[in-house]
Amino acid sequence: MLNEDQQKVVEYNGNKPLLVEAGPGSGKTRVIIERVKFLINELKVNPSSLLVITFTRKAANELKDRLSEDIPKNIIDEMQISTIHSFCLDFLKKRGNVTNLIDDDSGEKRRLFIQKYKYKLGFKNEFYLADYQIPSVINKFDEYTTFKVDIDGLIDYIKQTRPIDKEYVDFVNSFKFFPSKKVRENEKFKKSWYNARFLQTPKAYVKYLELLDLFNAVDYNTVQIKFLESLKENPETQYTNILVDEFQDTDPVQAEIFEILLKNAESFTAVGDVDQSIYSFRGSFRDYFEEFYNKYNAELISLNYNYRSTNNIIRTSEAFIKPQRKEYSKKYLVGARNEDKASYILESLDPQEEAQKIFNLIKDLKDNGKIRQYSDVAILYRSIVSNKNIPFLIDEFKKNDISYHISGTEDLIESDEVKSILTLFYYIARKLDYSYGMSNLEKEWLNLRAFCGIDFIPKFRKLSVETKRYLMELQENFENDVLKTEKEVYFELTGKKSRKNKFNGVFTRNEDVLIEIFKRVNKPVVDLDLIEDAGDREFFTELEKLRENVFSSDDEDKLTILEVYYELLNLCGYFDDLVINNGDYELELENLSKISRTIFNYESIISAKDVRGLFFFLTNVIEGYGTSSSDVDGVQLMTVHKAKGLEFPVTIVSSLSEYNFPLAPRDPMREKDNINKDDTFYTPNKFLEYKDCSEADEVNLGLAEENRVIYVAMTRAQDILVLSVVGKMPEEICRISNYFNKNLDLDNMSISSVGSKPEENKLNLSYSSFADYNNCPWRYNLLNKLHFKVSQKEVTKMGSIIHEALDVINQEIKDSGEISKENMEKIAKDTYYLHGGTDEEFDDYMDSIFDYYNEIGFDITVVDSEVPFSIDRDNYRFNGAIDLIYKNQNGEYGILDYKNTIFKDYNREKYAQQLLTYILALKNDSKYCDIEITEAKIYAIKSRSLIDFNIGESRLATQKEEIQNTADLINSHEFNKNESSYCNICEFFKYCNG
Repeated sequence: MLNEDQQKVVEYNGNKPLLVEAGPGSGKTRVIIERVKFLINELKVNPSSLLVITFTRKAANELKDRLSEDIPKNIIDEMQISTIHSFCLDFLKKRGNVTNLIDDDSGEKRRLFIQKYKYKLGFKNEFYLADYQIPSVINKFDEYTTFKVDIDGLIDYIKQTRPIDKEYVDFVNSFKFFPSKKVRENEKFKKSWYNARFLQTPKAYVKYLELLDLFNAVDYNTVQIKFLESLKENPETQYTNILVDEFQDTDPVQAEIFEILLKNAESFTAVGDVDQSIYSFRGSFRDYFEEFYNKYNAELISLNYNYRSTNNIIRTSEAFIKPQRKEYSKKYLVGARNEDKASYILESLDPQEEAQKIFNLIKDLKDNGKIRQYSDVAILYRSIVSNKNIPFLIDEFKKNDISYHISGTEDLIESDEVKSILTLFYYIARKLDYSYGMSNLEKEWLNLRAFCGIDFIPKFRKLSVETKRYLMELQENFENDVLKTEKEVYFELTGKKSRKNKFNGVFTRNEDVLIEIFKRVNKPVVDLDLIEDAGDREFFTELEKLRENVFSSDDEDKLTILEVYYELLNLCGYFDDLVINNGDYELELENLSKISRTIFNYESIISAKDVRGLFFFLTNVIEGYGTSSSDVDGVQLMTVHKAKGLEFPVTIVSSLSEYNFPLAPRDPMREKDNINKDDTFYTPNKFLEYKDCSEADEVNLGLAEENRVIYVAMTRAQDILVLSVVGKMPEEICRISNYFNKNLDLDNMSISSVGSKPEENKLNLSYSSFADYNNCPWRYNLLNKLHFKVSQKEVTKMGSIIHEALDVINQEIKDSGEISKENMEKIAKDTYYLHGGTDEEFDDYMDSIFDYYNEIGFDITVVDSEVPFSIDRDNYRFNGAIDLIYKNQNGEYGILDYKNTIFKDYNREKYAQQLLTYILALKNDSKYCDIEITEAKIYAIKSRSLIDFNIGESRLATQKEEIQNTADLINSHEFNKNESSYCNICEFFKYCNG
C-alpha cells in the first residue's frame, strides 16, 4: 500500500516536470517501480520511449529484476534502464559515433592508455611526466571535461604565474634521459619541473581529445560530451518518458543533457534528495533540484514518511540538517514505524580508546542477544584509508574471532598471497647491473629478505632454515656493503664524514654519490650451488629459468606476462586440487585473479611480454587497490559514500573529531603544489565555465557537503545510532548533542529491524562461459567464477578487431542504406590501429573485410548488428550479442556469426549450439520475437566460407535443456577436470595434467 504522497508521484500526469524529494527510508525504489508500471499499464506509453537513469549498474539491474516481477521481460527489454554513461555509450555506438571505451571502474585502462601515449601528449624533455604522476593528470582531465575548461585562458594564466626557468630547461635537455633525481635535488629545478608539468597538462588535454577522436574512443567523461554534442545536433530521440534517479548527484554535463531531453519529453521525473548530495568531487556541484524547480516551474512532491528509522533517529538527523535546507524544499521527515529508541554518543581521547569502546559495545550487543548476527552492525568512516582506529579494532576482532568485512580499503598489498607473488616477480625481474634505482617497496621489504617470512607468511615453498639464513646473509651483506661504501664515496667527493647508518638513508644522497656507490657494490646474486636443501634448490632453479626467459633477447621464445604469472602461481601451489576447489582459499584466489586482470590490461595496452615493465607498473598501482570481500556476514566497516543506499539495525558513525570529520575547510585558493603527494595543478574557477562561484563560496559549499556526509551516515541507522567522537567534539555535533544519551544503556537497547541479507547473485552465463564449462568445468571455475584472465591470442585479438570493424560498418549500412569504400577503409583502419594491429598483418586484415562484403555482405540487408540479448531464468541469466540479423534476397530472416578461423567440420556442433542459443534468445526478445528465423550461418573469415546450419524446433528444445542442465551443475559447484581434445590448447593444461 502506497501512502498519499507516494501515490501522487506514481500517478502524476501533469504537463510540468516532476521533482520528487525522496528522503532516507522513504520507499524511493518502490515508488520508481510503481511509476514505471503506471506509465506502461495505465498511460500506455510505448516501452521503447522509457529512459530510466540510475546512479550505478547494480541499481539498474536491481530495478530490472524488480520490474520483471510484474512486467513481461520483453517489455522491460524495450526500455533503456542504465547508468548515464552506459546510456550515452550505447546511443553513440548505435549511431556509429563511437566504438571504443578506454575506461573502467578502477581507471586502470585510462592510466595505461596515457602511459602509452604520454610522449605524444607532449610529456617529454622538460615536460617529462613520470608514470606514477599520471593519476594527477587524469584528475585534471576529468575536471576540464566536467566543468568545461577555458583551455587558452588557463594556459595563459599558467604561463604568467608559473615560470619555467631556462637553466632548468637547458639542464634536463643535456641528458639523454630525464634526470629526475638531480632535478629533485635542486629546489629551483624541482619547482620548474612542477610548473612545466602544470603547463603541459592543459596542452596535453587538447591532444588527448584529439587522440580519442583518432581512435574513435571515449572515457567516462568524454562519452557524455560526445552524447551532448550529438543531442544538440539532433535533439529528438525515441526517449520521451524520462525518469532520473539520484538527481542530486547530477554533474553539469548531465544537467545539460537532461535539459535537452526534457524539452522533447512527454513526461520527466527526477527523484533524489539534496540533503544526500555528497559527490561534489565527481562534479555534482550545484543544486539542480532548485534550478529545475525555478526554471521549469516544476511540480515538487516530497516523500516525508521514513519507513527505516526510529523516531529519535529521524528527529536527530532532521535537527542536524534542517538549518541548511533551502526554502523551496517541502521535506520534513516523520517516522512511519512510530517507535522511539535512544541514540548514543561515545567519547574517547584517542583512536585506540575509541576502537576498544566500539569493540566492547559490539561484543556486548552480540553476547546479550541484542543483535542476531554481526552484520547487523555497520561502522561508518569519513575515510577508511586514513583512519587510525581501524588497525586496533581489527586486532580486537581477530583476537576474539569476530567476523568482519571492510569495504573500500586499499589493502591488497597487505595480503600474504600478493606479497608472495610480488616477491617472485621481484626475483625474476630485477636487474643485477650497477643501477641504483629501487622502489620504496624494494628498500623496505621486497628483496631477498622477503623469502624468509619476516614481514608476511610466504605462500610459496616453505624454505629450510639454512636457505633462509643464506638469503638473509646475502641481503644483509649487500646492505652493509652499501652503507660502508657510501661513507667512503661521500668522504671522497665531499671531504666530509657521513653519518648515514640506515640502508634507506643512503638513497637520500645526490645522484653522483649513488652512481659511484653502485659501481663499486655488486647486487646480491643467489648461487644455486650454495643452497643445500634439494627442494629449495629446485625452487630457485625454476625461478632462474623464468628469469632467463624474462631477459631473453629472442622475443618469440618469451612467455607472455600472464604465462609467467601462472608459472609463479604454480610454484605457490595454487593449482593443486586441494586449493583450487577449496572454499577456504577463495578469497586468496580472488585477490590473485585481480592481479591477472591488471596484467591482462597491461598486455592489451602496453606490452604482452615486458615483465619488468609490468612489475614497475604493479608496484606503482597496487598500493591503491583493495582486497576482495572477506566476510559479508561480519561487522561491516565502510566509508559513508559506500554505505549510501544501505541500512543497518546498528550504525556507529566513527571518528567524529574537530577538523577531521567533518573535514575542515580547505584554503579557497588551493595554491599548494601537492596534496597527499599528488600534484594539485590548481584551476581557478574563472577558467571553468560550469563552476561559476567564487572560491569563498566554494568553501561554504564544501562545509555544507561535510554536514551532508554526516547526515547520510546517521540516516543509515534503523534502530540504534551511535556517534563516536575522538578528542574535541565538533561544533556540528555539539549542536545536537542533547538528542543523545552519553551512557550506554544496554538493557534498554532493542532491535526490531532485520539486517539486510547479502543478495544472492544470479548466475551469469555467456556462450563462451557455457562452452568453457562443457569443455572443462575446472577451467570454467578459473576463468568465469574466479575471473582469472589469459593472454589474448593473436587470432583472438584479430577476431575481436574484425568483429568490431564489421559491427561499425554494418551499423552504418543499416542507418544509411549504403557505405562508401572510403568510409569502410577509414572505419577498418581506425579500429585496427586502436587495438594494436601491426603493419605486417594490415593488408590481409583489410582484404578479409572487403572480401566479406564483396562476396556476401552487399547481397543481404542489414536488419541489426551486434544485437544484445538476455535469457532470464530462475537460476541463471544468459547474456550475449548476435553479430548480425539480416534479410536475404527472398525477404527471409537469418542470423550470421563471424568466426576468425578456417572452418573445420569438427567444430560444426559447437557452432550449431551457439546459433541455436541465439535463436532461443530472439524468441524471448520483444523486438524480434515475431520474426521467423529461417537461416543460421557462420562466416569463417580465414577460409572465406559461409556455412549453413539446421535449426529445427527439436534442436532448439535440446539446446534449451542443455543450458538449464549446465546452469544447474554450475550452481551446484561441480568443477571437476574433464579430459578432452581441448586440453591440447588449454592455457592451464600443464598445471592440470588432464
